Amino acid sequence: MKISNASMSGFINACEPACACASAHGHRYLHGGHVGMQRVRGFTLVEVMVAMAVVAVALPALLFALNQQIDGTATLRERSLASWVASNRLAETRLVVANTGRLPSGTLEGESTLADRDWFWWVEQEGTEVPGFRRVEIRVSTEQDPEQPAVYTLVAFLAVEDERGVN
Repeated sequence: MKISNASMSGFINACEPACACASAHGHRYLHGGHVGMQRVRGFTLVEVMVAMAVVAVALPALLFALNQQIDGTATLRERSLASWVASNRLAETRLVVANTGRLPSGTLEGESTLADRDWFWWVEQEGTEVPGFRRVEIRVSTEQDPEQPAVYTLVAFLAVEDERGVN
């Protein structure tokens, strides 16, 4: 099969530029006797450096956000467990009121164990403007010092007998 010069007009010698602006367009030429112009695909050094700069900026921000999520999850777990301790303490207080009709006087404090952790709680009560009702505040903390901020605070109102024995 004979190839005419007219059909070869689209091809060039592998070592000769196809046009005067070939190097400006980034054309690369094959060597080794192959005929034709092919562009070699890949990334330039500048493109790789820009991509690495973007990753270098984005990765620390991503790690910071991930760390905050992990901290948030631990905080939510701690608050959930503390709310269970407070709810348990409120249930026990309600049982005392149901049996005796009265709340124990003064501030109560104690320690509970839940989920292999020690929890410290304080129960304070005060009167309300409504006769026969008391405001009960239960604070739960992981620290034994009552001056430390509570992890969870539960406030409830309980119906109790007043001093005259009326509910």
